[in-house]
Amino acid sequence: MSGARYIIDLILKSRPELSYEEVINMIKKRVEELGGLIEEDAAAMIVAKELGITIPRKNIVLTSGKFRIADIVPGLRGITIVARILKVPNLRYLSGEKVVLKVLVGDDSGVINLVLWGRIAKEFFNQYKPGDAILIEKGIAKKYRGKIELSINDISQISKLENIEEEYLPSLEELAKKFDVDVVNIHVSRVFKGEENICIYGWSPNLGNVKVVIPIEHWRDYFLQIEDKQIIVQGFKVVQRDKAPHLIFCGSSSRFFPLEFKAERKYVPPRYRDDSDSGEYIVEGIPLAIIPFKRGGRVFIFTNNKLVRMIVFDERSLVTFYDKLFKQIVIWGVILRNNDLRLDRCFSIENVASPSKDRFLKEKRVKTKLKGTVGHVLAKGALISLDLKFNCRLSKPLLSLLLRVDDGTDQILGISNNPEIIERLLGIDRHDICEYPESILAEIIDYSKHQLLGREITIDGYLFRDRTMILLKVD
Repeated sequence: MSGARYIIDLILKSRPELSYEEVINMIKKRVEELGGLIEEDAAAMIVAKELGITIPRKNIVLTSGKFRIADIVPGLRGITIVARILKVPNLRYLSGEKVVLKVLVGDDSGVINLVLWGRIAKEFFNQYKPGDAILIEKGIAKKYRGKIELSINDISQISKLENIEEEYLPSLEELAKKFDVDVVNIHVSRVFKGEENICIYGWSPNLGNVKVVIPIEHWRDYFLQIEDKQIIVQGFKVVQRDKAPHLIFCGSSSRFFPLEFKAERKYVPPRYRDDSDSGEYIVEGIPLAIIPFKRGGRVFIFTNNKLVRMIVFDERSLVTFYDKLFKQIVIWGVILRNNDLRLDRCFSIENVASPSKDRFLKEKRVKTKLKGTVGHVLAKGALISLDLKFNCRLSKPLLSLLLRVDDGTDQILGISNNPEIIERLLGIDRHDICEYPESILAEIIDYSKHQLLGREITIDGYLFRDRTMILLKVD
């Protein structure tokens, strides 16, 4: 009886005074009157006709016997099948301005390429997408390079079918999984644009939590509008299957089809914790210092009541961290690997609260020895090393002063990005540092070392268990 459902629905819509049970009994009666020689599908058509209801040809095809893709053999003509589109690749332009499009379609029995040419290929490319159900009438089966293909001619027709139940035609997700087709429907949570890539975080019925990486050259403005919506991605490679999120890389052959449906499920990476395993995380904390390198640098972040270090390869993001020192932030796209944190190719740094420097300044300072001390400390000790790290190639000069201090009980590494502290110790105006040739600057730093090393200084800052101190004042 399931094959007659479309016709029953049409009857009930056209004749609302009839109940479902009444229509079923009418169909059963016609089967009995004909001695059981016809199926319920055919009997349903007879009942509809007797009631004066016209059945669209599409519905007749769905409810009557039809070809399945597995039944197609080379040389067959006049083929009528119902299939679901799995992939709509880019148009191929051949010599002589010929255009061809090979669309992958499938049903529960198999998949086949539907070959379209010229104007029809262009129209199909612009009007159809993966997941659409189509009716192909009067198709022609041919063999090309050892594979059966389905083509059309002037009398062939292709039309879209709406609201096809999975009972008649499996969903896009089912067919993609069954026949291992690289097409996926993603419920989008967040979209980030990196320097070279766009990253989409989302959830897929087939893969679960996913992260899609798209080269920037494939960027389209519509990616800005797909958060909390669904998108179909075709033509990709899954490079990480063993842990969430599954990592999907797209290339020049990939295509993207934004849908109007809202995302029904979201993926948000877990928060980073001390006991986190390798993977991708969100880090919430306060950046307290940076150290610039020739390329990228290191960021010191206060999170989970401890100081962690994050490697940053993108220099512009280092400027962002510099601008957000002592502010509460959330960082998306942080990778933990071999106990090291680093920013991924796509990331987001977002403020979540007002500046948080007071959190450290308000804590009561303790005049104490360095050994075993954690928290806001005011101490004296001998300066045993001094170094200046800098990067002058960016939109603003990034300066970091590194001091090693010994008070006789312990040694600490002090870090400061405060220009006033740097100017006071080195005797150089912050604006002039990037004007000096590196050789001259090195001589100035060596001179400052000669003058300062071994002297007693007073350090005021926040000392962590790993003996790193974020310097607030130096005298």
